[in-house]
Amino acid sequence: MILLIDIGNSHIKWNIKPSLTGDFVQSTVSMPWSHQSLLSLCVSHWQSLQGKITQIYVSSVAGQSVRQTITQWFDKHLALEAVFAQTQSHQLGVGNGYQNYQQLGVDRWLAILAAHHQLPDADVIVLDCGTAITFDIVTRRGEHLAGPIIPGKTLMINALAENTADIPKAQHQAIDSLFASNTQEAVVAGVHFSTVYAVRDIISQLTEALSIKDPQATSRLIVCGGGASSIMPDTGIKNYQLEADIVLLGLALVAARES
Repeated sequence: MILLIDIGNSHIKWNIKPSLTGDFVQSTVSMPWSHQSLLSLCVSHWQSLQGKITQIYVSSVAGQSVRQTITQWFDKHLALEAVFAQTQSHQLGVGNGYQNYQQLGVDRWLAILAAHHQLPDADVIVLDCGTAITFDIVTRRGEHLAGPIIPGKTLMINALAENTADIPKAQHQAIDSLFASNTQEAVVAGVHFSTVYAVRDIISQLTEALSIKDPQATSRLIVCGGGASSIMPDTGIKNYQLEADIVLLGLALVAARES
């Protein structure tokens, strides 16, 4: 079995595949990211996998110290080498659209690879509603086109809180009105609607640009990221595919190719 780990900016997600081409053996486990939660996963979950897994593949945007911690822990406790995926200039039929390909986050790259693998005959827009909201396109020919990046809702609220008096840090609450009874509600509503309308308009413009670029192609939208459920319903966008585990799916593709 293979252990797949995705360490993002705000969450750690992991799952297991019985083989490189099989389905996940369980629902993906997700925890808020911290060094303590990482250590907790090591002891309470991954240590029990000793003798059951033969490979470990990791996607991490958390930096070198976290990579070193994971490498040393798995080597010591499971006697296995943790393999860290890296962004490539070309991989699995996809060409990276960044001039300096290493600047593209490995989580975005893996999501792009997975999207192209799932929908090889379509131009695919990958919308990741994470800490930052990213837009990437992979065409049916394997051409990656990088779109805009905008702050996620929590980042925007916290930026206001840090630079403006009497505005609290981000609070997660439902938004059902443009009108507010206090400053906190006003900020949350403003951030929510500005995010929703930005996502809606960017997706619309990207879809139009793809149609102009290749009128014969079919475009599809894949959405991932923890903020999707609070953003997408108000965009009015109906035709999209929600893929919460798309980074892990891309990681599995890379593992299969390298094995």
